[in-house]
Amino acid sequence: MYSPCWKFWTVFCVLLAYNIYVQGNAYDPCLSPTTCGECIRVPNCVWCSHKNMSVQGNSSHPCQLRDLMTYCPIESLVDPIPVEKILVDKPDELIQLRPQRVSVTNLRQGLVHNFSMQFKVVKNYPADLYYLMDVSHSMLDDKNNLVRLAGSLVETMRNITTEFVLGFGSFVDKNVIPFVEKTNASCGPRSFPEIGCSVTYSFSHKLSLSDNVNEFTETVNSTRIVTTFDVPEGGFDALLQAMVCKDQIGWRERSRRLIVFATDAHSHLAGNGRLGGIIKPNDGLCHLDSNNMYAEALRQDYPSLGQISRFAKDNNMNIIFAVTNDVKSSYLEFSKFVPGSSVANLDPNSENIVELVRETYEKISSSVEMIDTSGPEVRVRYYTACTGTLVRENNKCEGLKVGDIVNFTISIEAIECPANVSARTPIIQIKPVGVNEVLTLDLEIVCDCACEKPGGHGFVANATECNSSGDLKCGVCECDSSHSGSHCECRGNENIVELETNCKPDNATKILCSGRGDCFCGKCQCHKRPNSMEEISGTYCECDDFSCDRFDGNLCAGHGSCNCGQCLCYAGWQGSDCNCKTTNETCIPIGGGDVCSGNGVCNCGSCQCSATSNGRYCEDCPTCPSRCDEFTPCVQCKVFQTGPYSADNEAVCNSECTYSIETQETVQVEETSERECSYENEKKCTVKFVYGFDSNGAILVRVQQEPICPPPIPVLAIGFGLAGALIALLLLALLCYRLVTYFYDKREYARFLNERENAKWNTDNNPLYVNPTGTFKNPTYKL
Repeated sequence: MYSPCWKFWTVFCVLLAYNIYVQGNAYDPCLSPTTCGECIRVPNCVWCSHKNMSVQGNSSHPCQLRDLMTYCPIESLVDPIPVEKILVDKPDELIQLRPQRVSVTNLRQGLVHNFSMQFKVVKNYPADLYYLMDVSHSMLDDKNNLVRLAGSLVETMRNITTEFVLGFGSFVDKNVIPFVEKTNASCGPRSFPEIGCSVTYSFSHKLSLSDNVNEFTETVNSTRIVTTFDVPEGGFDALLQAMVCKDQIGWRERSRRLIVFATDAHSHLAGNGRLGGIIKPNDGLCHLDSNNMYAEALRQDYPSLGQISRFAKDNNMNIIFAVTNDVKSSYLEFSKFVPGSSVANLDPNSENIVELVRETYEKISSSVEMIDTSGPEVRVRYYTACTGTLVRENNKCEGLKVGDIVNFTISIEAIECPANVSARTPIIQIKPVGVNEVLTLDLEIVCDCACEKPGGHGFVANATECNSSGDLKCGVCECDSSHSGSHCECRGNENIVELETNCKPDNATKILCSGRGDCFCGKCQCHKRPNSMEEISGTYCECDDFSCDRFDGNLCAGHGSCNCGQCLCYAGWQGSDCNCKTTNETCIPIGGGDVCSGNGVCNCGSCQCSATSNGRYCEDCPTCPSRCDEFTPCVQCKVFQTGPYSADNEAVCNSECTYSIETQETVQVEETSERECSYENEKKCTVKFVYGFDSNGAILVRVQQEPICPPPIPVLAIGFGLAGALIALLLLALLCYRLVTYFYDKREYARFLNERENAKWNTDNNPLYVNPTGTFKNPTYKL
């Protein structure tokens, strides 16, 4: 179905594309740069270093969009393209990350380059586990259970990977008030017989990483429990030393490094050391003495959370905070800032330590999360489908199994050109969290052109093209201090700034001659067009006769002339592209009627309908009053030769009824835009018709051939009916009379009986009364 909106946007896109690719107006980002280096720093802009750039003898701007640069010889085109090269890619059954080193050169600012990286989950990948335990008095049961469960822990881990080693270290807190009650030993009123008197210490490295289970068990068993004064412990002192003292701990070069940090207490952070008079910040270095004790505990403050995070990332550590439930919330907050860390719920006596380590290690080893060391000048993004099919931006995959391969697409983008030249060749490390493998990316951000530097191809000192008064750099003259101009043709006594000011309409504009001409000693010489029929003109080359609005590819729709970017329309036309008629003829419905059917306004030859109507001529208006009375006279004269128009003459009917009227056997509303009408003719019959509009907006009336007339009145039937009704009424009246008299007589007789009973007449007083039931005797009469 045709949509006017679709047509509008199509025309808009065509005009926009034309403005960008044909006109080359001042909004083109490639017109601002004046040097090759500035040009290649704009995405998609390329530079032509040819010393005599031309198109059929017509000069053009040396910096253009890549798609428009069709006139430059290929050897003179400066368009750095990223070059990717794999430097190291060692296939090894224990290497999970490939390749290991990649170089990308010629990366331009604002452009993106993608390369591939693969991570494979390998079997029996080496695992180093260092058990760092809080040995304050509340952890006595935990230590005993660790001794008992050590063998089970090692066996469980070796079922996951055969390359497993185990180490042990312990910590308490700084041996200074107020962190401990005594500084020499934990003896006194609060000492416990089962642990004796042990000197408080910050961190002690007990056992380097080894596969000897018995040695681990003996080391843990021989470690003494120590009592302290305050609740928080100095665990972060120990944690930092365990991460940075690589040689003493024995971390292997290629392994998954785990530190199980077991405690039931909070940890001191940077700044807490001031309570004990320790103000020197932690330097983040290894300070284990000959006895493998932390030697700087009383001279350096606790490390900050930021230091813990940085060293965990730099040393590829997976930290498991195995803590009891009452301090778990604090370590959950710590874990948010420490990459590769997790928090596990430790039973009060560490009974679940084996299962805890197994579950956490399986979760760590079945996931991969990529991080990098990129600076602010480079943006690195990761795209992967993990082990599925939907690729999306994501640097983490979970639920992996041995043998699974995750393919990453690494997207790198140079955000800016660093001012420091050495920063333009950064080395970025991309690596999985907690795995000591890394992809090193040697990156080169290109910000300058070789033809701008002495010795580069395209650099000519004191070039004749520059009147021997300047150097030719990438096809553009850089004049000496005594000359100016695009070819150094202006003398030095003329101020260069003032000359260039004369080629700009105002001081806010940086582009000379509107980017469509060259400034020669303070005057603009406009570029010639490849089409001789087109011309750039104006003091600042701001005008032309080809950049006006177009309609259907025709300049000013062929109904006007182009003058300095504006259409001058011919008589009878208007609008920015002269495509609008000044009359309303095209807004009147076919067959006549009001402009836009009276439901809109005519704008540029098209109807703009009100909110309640639509259609080409706004003819479809469900809420508007019916037009039945308007069409009735035409239906009467055209179909039935009756009505006011037919009574006058046939000419009136033809002149008033110019729209289409059809007759049909029956009519009914078939479209939502149609309206149903009816009227009563001289015979009292109903005439039905429907009016609507065709696809062109013309009025269409459909009339039912035969009027709907009422049936004739049955006079005889009505007479008999009335007579029968009258007789029925008389019979009903007689019946009612008879019923009334019957009930009246019956009531009167009942009343008579009642009165006789109540009177109790005496028969003895009546000499004539003879009892009809007695014996008759003849009386004797005496005369």
